[in-house]
Amino acid sequence: MSNVLIRVASEYDGKGFKQADSGIQALTKSVAKFAGGLALAHKAQKAMFDYMADEKATKILAQNLKNVGLAYATQSAEEFIKAMQQQTGVLDDELRPAYAQLARVTGSVVETQKLLYTAWNTAAGSGADFSQVVDALSQAYVGNTKGLKALNIGLTNAELQSKSFAEITGILNSKFAGSGTASLVILMFAR
Repeated sequence: MSNVLIRVASEYDGKGFKQADSGIQALTKSVAKFAGGLALAHKAQKAMFDYMADEKATKILAQNLKNVGLAYATQSAEEFIKAMQQQTGVLDDELRPAYAQLARVTGSVVETQKLLYTAWNTAAGSGADFSQVVDALSQAYVGNTKGLKALNIGLTNAELQSKSFAEITGILNSKFAGSGTASLVILMFAR
C-alpha cells in the first residue's frame, strides 16, 4: 500500500471563536437560570419545613394545654403568642414551649401569660437567656429557687427562701420593668 498525503489548508475568519463565545455565553445564562431555579426550590422547601415545624409546635402546645385542663384556651394562647412575638421579638419557636411549660406548672392561662412577660423583661434586664429564665420561673413556682439564684438577678438565698413566689415575681417585675422594651429600641438602632 502506498502512503497517502492529504494537505489541509485553512483560512482564519474568526467565526469559530465568535460561535464558541456565543455558546459559552448561552451556557452561562442557562446555568444561571438553573441555579436561580435551584435557589427558589430551596427557599420553597425551607418554607415548607418551617410551616411543618410551626404546625407541629402548635399541635404540641394544644395537646399540652388539653392535658392540664386548659384545652379551651388553645386559640387564645395562639393569639397571645402571636401578639407577644410582635411586641417582644421573641420567636414563636421559643414562646410556644415556654407557654406550654408555664401552663403545665401553673395550670392557669392568666398566670402563664404574666410570667412570660416577667421572663422577657428579666431576660433582657439580666442578660440571661429567655428559655433559661422561663425554666427558673417554672421551678420557682413549685418552690425550687436554685434556678433563680443561678441567674444572678440580685436576690440573695435568704430572700429567695423567705419570700413567696408572688413576692419574688413582684421584685423581678419592679427590678426589670421596661427592660424588654428598652432592648427592642437598642436592636432597632443596631440594624
